[in-house]
Formats: sequence, C-alpha cells, structure tokens
Amino acid sequence: MFAASGGAADRSGVDVSNDSAEQFVQRTSRVQFGMVDADVIRDPSLPPSTKNVYAYLATYCSKERTAFPSRATMARQIGLSVRTVDAALKAGQAAGLWTIKRRSVGKRQTSNLYELHDLG
Repeated sequence: MFAASGGAADRSGVDVSNDSAEQFVQRTSRVQFGMVDADVIRDPSLPPSTKNVYAYLATYCSKERTAFPSRATMARQIGLSVRTVDAALKAGQAAGLWTIKRRSVGKRQTSNLYELHDLG
C-alpha cells in the first residue's frame, strides 16, 4: 500500500517510508497472527465455526501451542454466540484439532487451556 505522498503506508494509511527499523518493529510488534494448518481450513467436513475458532486460537497460542481465552471473549471477538463457540470447541476436539483442559484454583474453575495439536 502506498500513501498519498507516493511512499509506503501501513494498513491505516500512515506514511511509513521514512520509518527506522526500530519504528517498524515497534509498530509491527502490535500485530498478532497465528499459523493455521491449510488442511484444517480446506477440510469440507469441518463446520466454518470450527475453522474460525481454530484460526482464532492460533492467534493466541504460545510457543507451546496453548491458549486460554474465555469462551465469551472468543464469541465476542469472532462474532459468534457462546453456544456456537461451545459447539465448535466440541467439534474441534472430536476432530483432533485441540485438547481442552480445565484449569482451576481450588475447586473453582478459572478457564480452559486449549492445546492445539501439531497436525503435520
């Protein structure tokens, strides 16, 4: 993308052609992305909501391929209902895409830990 001045621009249209390497790193360090297995995205047997949840979890994963966003947060940020997210989580676990581990403090559940499986 190019700014009106003819230089390079970021996604918001800000001219970044004169950025230093440090400025570039600072700006792009806020970008969050995740690696998704193409076979998952291309699998016609998986519901689109399961693919959405898979891609969403991939953006939150650590190096260990784990993440722990709440179901409500996933639903709100993906644009699905919590009920649809729950169904997608069950479908993904049944398909072997991830494992869900309940996390708790004492007897109170705090969150789920999602472990994405290496499908390669």
